[in-house]
Amino acid sequence: MYKRCWVQPDYELEFQTAASHWSLDKAEFYMQSSLIERSLIIEKWAAGLWKDPRIRVVAAVWNADSLTAFEKTLKTVIDDHSVPISEVEFRPKHKHIRGPLNVPRERFRFRGDKPRHYSIPSIAED
Repeated sequence: MYKRCWVQPDYELEFQTAASHWSLDKAEFYMQSSLIERSLIIEKWAAGLWKDPRIRVVAAVWNADSLTAFEKTLKTVIDDHSVPISEVEFRPKHKHIRGPLNVPRERFRFRGDKPRHYSIPSIAED
């Protein structure tokens, strides 16, 4: 693999992927550290994360330089790694996250109501 590397790596894509993973870790930590609520609305979650200056740097990578743009981007990133609480609402995308054996590997769960409330799977069960 390293002897003759003819294809140059896409450093921009690698950086965006790393920024996405880091922001998901930060979002999960923020939700775990907010012990007051069992679930968070995306607007409140984004506002809490926006206070961190490192999040603002990552948001600049996503071209989200305002809080509202960051909310939209965060919702998109979180939705790619979350599944609904009830299995009735599962779609093929959610089954792909769980895999063929239906093992819970998602980072977040959301309730089907509007606005969406997100929670961490370990505390999602009521």
